[in-house]
Amino acid sequence: MRRFAALLLLVFASTLAQAQSAEDVRLCGDSSNPDQSLIRCTAEIESGQVPATDLPGVYYNRGNAYFNKGDYDHAMQDYNEAIRLNPQSAYGYLVRGEVLNRKRDYTRAIQDFDQSIRLAPRNPLGGWPGLRLQNKQTSGCPTLTFRWLGWGC
Repeated sequence: MRRFAALLLLVFASTLAQAQSAEDVRLCGDSSNPDQSLIRCTAEIESGQVPATDLPGVYYNRGNAYFNKGDYDHAMQDYNEAIRLNPQSAYGYLVRGEVLNRKRDYTRAIQDFDQSIRLAPRNPLGGWPGLRLQNKQTSGCPTLTFRWLGWGC
């Protein structure tokens, strides 16, 4: 009976830890509070407990938090790691391309956007149908802008 109780306690503790980890991952992706996201995502990465299939998402989330704070160098590091872990992710190339765009590295940005489209030509979160990048010289527009279904400068 004691063994059964000990096994039941172990299963309960494991389930509770998994639920807490899932909550941490969810909070890690909370874009409304980048500082909290950075803390949660970093804790998740350093814990070593995130399943390998979920780890790229944690790096994307932390990269997004850095991006939202304007820290493009750290965002780039996290997006690079996420792509290394999952090179077939169209989203990874899309977000890394946006960092390169913000850093005015247009040649590499276009390469990443093109790769995103190749990987997921019909997926709006990576590989947008009809996505075109064009050089804009008009005032008030960034040098490189998205043109997708009439959206952009």
